Amino acid sequence: MYRPLTDAEIRQLEHQGCRADEWAAVRVADAFRPETVAMVRFCGDVRLGEFGRPVELAPGVRVPSGVTRAVLSDCTVGDGCLVRDVGCYLHGYRLDDGAVVMNCGTLSADADAEFGMDGAMAEASDDTPRRVAACDGLQAPMAALMLAESPAAVAMRRLAARRAVAWASEERNVVGRGAVVANTVRLVNTYVGDACEVNGASALNECALLSTDEAPVWVGAGVIAEDTVVGAGSTLDGAARLYNCYVGEYIRVRGVQAARRCFFAETPPDHGTPEMPALRLDADGWTPERPAFRRMTPMAYDEAVSDVGPGDETCGAYLRTLLDAYMLTPAGMRGDLLPRSADGPGEWVAPGGRLMPRSLWDAWTEDLAAGYYATFAEAASALDDLRAMQADCLWAWTYDRLLRRYGLDTLTPDDVADILRG
Repeated sequence: MYRPLTDAEIRQLEHQGCRADEWAAVRVADAFRPETVAMVRFCGDVRLGEFGRPVELAPGVRVPSGVTRAVLSDCTVGDGCLVRDVGCYLHGYRLDDGAVVMNCGTLSADADAEFGMDGAMAEASDDTPRRVAACDGLQAPMAALMLAESPAAVAMRRLAARRAVAWASEERNVVGRGAVVANTVRLVNTYVGDACEVNGASALNECALLSTDEAPVWVGAGVIAEDTVVGAGSTLDGAARLYNCYVGEYIRVRGVQAARRCFFAETPPDHGTPEMPALRLDADGWTPERPAFRRMTPMAYDEAVSDVGPGDETCGAYLRTLLDAYMLTPAGMRGDLLPRSADGPGEWVAPGGRLMPRSLWDAWTEDLAAGYYATFAEAASALDDLRAMQADCLWAWTYDRLLRRYGLDTLTPDDVADILRG
């Protein structure tokens, strides 16, 4: 795949201001064009791809790929990459095809780095040994469970830690395909996934940016992050400061200063407010009087019912809202009113902010504690199944409450019409 430089190529590179500790340690792609590399210092083993095709830096701004004004040490620069103006050095990284590193200070990756996946991060609080074992694919209910003291929590931490170790054991000293690292002072032991953009960050150290082509990660101006994992589709900007944190998928963390915290879609932070209700997940949790749930939920309704007297119209309006929403679903429009789940009518809980019947949550945690799930992926898949059942369970709960409130044995289309008329 890579060949030695020819004598003519070495002479041309030297004429263009390039120097090497040992030219024999620099190998290039078969179609390498020496005119695309200038003013570069090569240290250790370096691999260079095929350069020359244009890279679009902004709409209408296209420059040829290649390497200019940089120190490359023990790294690989793939086809179509652009490396320009790296003030200190680029060491230990593999730049996949089409990656851009421009106007940066230091990019460095150690051989034994864990890239934020040490399997035992986000310590819950200063006075408890409980930890959230961070790994790719971590979900809010899993993190909430790990903060408990139970056999299921121990099992969950073990599965997550194993997944983290397995992830970090693969080659992660990568700036992925089409990723951009620009105007960034320091990026050390940080995995940069495909299509990720890091622009203007101050420092990223021991982080994993789990970006994908379908869900890119963006890291903006002034961001400092250490020992932090960022899920696909998420954004860090507004000079956010994150230390030992986990950011789930599709979260915007803006202007936040946080340490040892987990952020998920159910608990999003913004504008420097990690202390506000429902905006963090930590050992303190939230009291039953103030759970993190939406207004139209079984938990909210049951709490409201306990505060009103017989005949109060608040609860009726609540149920009518839920009924009206169900009638707009395909099942509701078909007149399919009988519940398809037996789990909805009972108590509901919101582990990590995700609503589900307690019976389903208890069953999942019991299976977890019993060792039913051999891998993290199996446990996550089972939890995803619970999410998929939420709509059916919510209708089962609504159906049960409607029968009880209106004294019905069953619910017919005529009953629905009467109830919606109020």
